[in-house]
Amino acid sequence: MSFNTSAFTELVSDPRYDILKKPIKVDKDNKAYELQLISPATAKGTYVKTIAGALAVINVSETCYNSDNTLHYIDVYLGADFKANMQGSFLYLKYHCAQARRLDQAQGTAYWGNIIASAGAAAGASMPWNPLWIFNTIALKGNQSQQPIEQYISAGQYHHITTAKFLNKYKWDALEGNDMTFLTPCIESAFDVATLSTESAARAIAWMGASGAAADASGAGTTSFTPYVKMIPLADVFESCEVPAIWNNLNRFRLEFTFKLPDAIPFNCGTPANSGPAHVFIDECKLMLDTTRMQAGQLLETSENKLEGVCENIGFMENSVIPMTYSLGQQLVGTGQKDVQQVIVGFPAIGNLAAAVNPIQYHCAYLTSLSLQYGGDMPLRSPLILGGVSTNLNAQAYAMYRKSIGADRASVVAPAISFHKYQYYHLYHIPIYNPMYPHRNNDPKDIRIDSNSVSILTASVPVVLIMRKFTGVQIASDGSISHM
Repeated sequence: MSFNTSAFTELVSDPRYDILKKPIKVDKDNKAYELQLISPATAKGTYVKTIAGALAVINVSETCYNSDNTLHYIDVYLGADFKANMQGSFLYLKYHCAQARRLDQAQGTAYWGNIIASAGAAAGASMPWNPLWIFNTIALKGNQSQQPIEQYISAGQYHHITTAKFLNKYKWDALEGNDMTFLTPCIESAFDVATLSTESAARAIAWMGASGAAADASGAGTTSFTPYVKMIPLADVFESCEVPAIWNNLNRFRLEFTFKLPDAIPFNCGTPANSGPAHVFIDECKLMLDTTRMQAGQLLETSENKLEGVCENIGFMENSVIPMTYSLGQQLVGTGQKDVQQVIVGFPAIGNLAAAVNPIQYHCAYLTSLSLQYGGDMPLRSPLILGGVSTNLNAQAYAMYRKSIGADRASVVAPAISFHKYQYYHLYHIPIYNPMYPHRNNDPKDIRIDSNSVSILTASVPVVLIMRKFTGVQIASDGSISHM
């Protein structure tokens, strides 16, 4: 066959010659932004605790939103001519940190002070870089019926979902450079065990007010505590809010959430002399709501759409977690799972690594092989060969992480985790279908994961299956909400 030049190339025009001939596009539908901070309809409580032990007795009494497991909620009402832009909305979190301490173990009086700063790789307190770790449960409900649009109400599981999601959706410079949202620096260079990693020690200083050594009066800060604020995009909380759209059929919605208790938010790598455990108190939690006020023409068009019964479609990835225990060679099974696009297997460092305290780090569990079957689909035609005790040999697992986020080459921007630091966030990503488009299944199928580990793993250890499923929500013109 001779070479077909006309099929191989095509002559195209230079668009620069036509740019200035085109009219400039201006907005005809919106009047202006309307941004507002909305507080919870629920009130703060009082956290009461007595700390004793090596310290003289100190009685804690702090007013905060995370004093107990109370369900807080924020109600939002939207008028006929202004609607919500969920992608542009934020959660506003204000908090402060405190620690019981005293200057002299023999004679000093115990008091509330700033967190004691860790001097390098030493004992101390810090907190995870993922700000959504603070939440225990959270839900988005819509319209008069208050039907769930997206919710995460299994206590103690939400942080697995959000940590994996952030590592999937953010690139390295976007993660480490976003100190408005995250507690930077983020990805640690070591496990937080008996001593703090360098990054966790830096976070304690930057975002917890850690200052001074155990016996440093100037660093104690007994009169006031430094407050900190984090702004978390609502699209980082709920994947249904990622779409850049005005929700016309949403007339009312509610955010419901519970927080972790003050002593459950930070983690402690040992306890410095003359001190107690660290605490984090939530002072404020508000919704920064982004809405748009319509022009008269757009209001009329929206009203006509409602009369015609126009339905709004929201497609997103729904995340769910199955916590399990794993022993050598055990098959992990998730039954009756529909429209799963990707499975992430995580072995939390706490429970898999002695003395581990950072709740969002993950261990390799010394796996030597891993394979998955979803119904009749086998994305791994041969098992992944893994390194056992040597994470340096787990390049195949890291390549699967890159493949699952559509970054096979990553020639321009780097993923959130480098291969060297993957060992501290060793989430086994297994994409079942190409991540470019969602894949539908007509019937629920079972997920079966087979693996092997070196014999060093002799006891049952905790493991989580994180499943990312394609799902959809329709909001009808009458406000009713239905799920796919």
